[in-house]
Amino acid sequence: MVILGVAIMTSALAFLHPIANAFALMTLGLPAAYLLVYELKRYYYHQSLDFQVYPWGLLFAYLGQRIPGYYGWGLAAASCGP
Repeated sequence: MVILGVAIMTSALAFLHPIANAFALMTLGLPAAYLLVYELKRYYYHQSLDFQVYPWGLLFAYLGQRIPGYYGWGLAAASCGP
């Protein structure tokens, strides 16, 4: 009930002083961004590692095919030599 009262009061004040309301809302931007990053790190830490490692692996695999005289890593590299 308190939250509803605060919401109604701040909405009424937003009509009276819209510039003050804009600055009040901007002050909530940094805490909201911090909480977003914190929650993403907390829930999606392992997925974020996949999203960081996988593109680098693709890049190294692509560059490994383009470098002359370089045959890459793994078992296939042992079978395809000069």
